[in-house]
Amino acid sequence: MEAVMEKVSSIIIEQLSVDRDAVVPETNLLDDLGADSLDVVELVMALEEEFGIEVPDDDVENIRTVKDVAEYIAARNRSRRVRARIAGTGALPSRSSPSAASSGPSARFSTQATIGSSPRSRVAHWSSWHTRFGPA
Repeated sequence: MEAVMEKVSSIIIEQLSVDRDAVVPETNLLDDLGADSLDVVELVMALEEEFGIEVPDDDVENIRTVKDVAEYIAARNRSRRVRARIAGTGALPSRSSPSAASSGPSARFSTQATIGSSPRSRVAHWSSWHTRFGPA
């Protein structure tokens, strides 16, 4: 989990152009780092690319802090390893394989497939999300 936290922190620092000291597990991406909806979309895309996962829009709405991001990614990686062992392949399934229900600390995150996952539809979704839940 510590390696995931370090990599997540590095990606956040790079994507949001913030100081390393500002990024701690309790840091809120919107409130503390001033991320806007486009920043969040770009951050999610960078995380997806780095960790080889797909983050459904519904899941992102539940992610608020740096710790939330790291826990989510760690849970998704554990879930992928378990599914690979169950399938008997020993290899990680592709990003397009169906997600299994998660349990543990990230159970609050759904693992449903993303509808409209093109960058343009994601930006539109995040703009809508930011209007509803972002800073006033």
